[in-house]
Amino acid sequence: MITEKEKKNLEQLLSLAANQDCDDLSLTELLGFFYGVAITPEVIVPSEWLAAIFGEEMPEFTSEKLTKANIDTLFRVYNRFSDAFHNNKLVFPYNLAEPEGWELEEAEEWTYGFYKALMLRPACWLQEEIPLLVDEEGEESMTGLAIITAIAEPASASELFAMAPGPGEEDIHFWAVLLSLLPDAVQSLQNQAVKLEKKRQARLQEIQPRGRSVQGAQISRNDPCPCGSGKKYKKCCLKGEKIVPLH
Repeated sequence: MITEKEKKNLEQLLSLAANQDCDDLSLTELLGFFYGVAITPEVIVPSEWLAAIFGEEMPEFTSEKLTKANIDTLFRVYNRFSDAFHNNKLVFPYNLAEPEGWELEEAEEWTYGFYKALMLRPACWLQEEIPLLVDEEGEESMTGLAIITAIAEPASASELFAMAPGPGEEDIHFWAVLLSLLPDAVQSLQNQAVKLEKKRQARLQEIQPRGRSVQGAQISRNDPCPCGSGKKYKKCCLKGEKIVPLH
């Protein structure tokens, strides 16, 4: 998804961010984060996801040219993830059927970034229609979000799964099973995202009579947003409509 030059720019950007009061993401975690933001079926404006990455202030660069190069790279890579999702070309980046050791480690890092993005809009993923995944005994008992949460936040595993090892215990088999289900877990949420996005678009179409805009349908800024998010229109889709396209 990224070139070597883009990788270098992003790593430089993240290394500057490491000196700030923020989460100190690695490049792998950042790519997982962008994947999660891209599939989220609600508007997440750039100012919000930038703050989730860098904290309250953007990193300072030694020159305006360097600033532009790094920020342009950041938005270009984000747009690539967003475009891939909307064109049905966004896929989980690791082969965990027969993984190499490095893939397992990177997949764990990636999952943390992905989970961090999901938690920007947790209500999207806590819905009954998300299918359960089949565990090793053939029982449908694992949700995609639970698997992702346990991998991203291992301390939460014992609260999510009865078979999880307790504090201070190790169970290689448990974590191997969980990681083997990770691609399906991500796909289950991605499938849910597609459904929710279609519903959101359908609601917007219902209130747009023959070429008239959302504003033309006389929706007040303080009315519930027609996308069904539960937020006021001014804090949801109206906010998104005011954004200058990133492309």
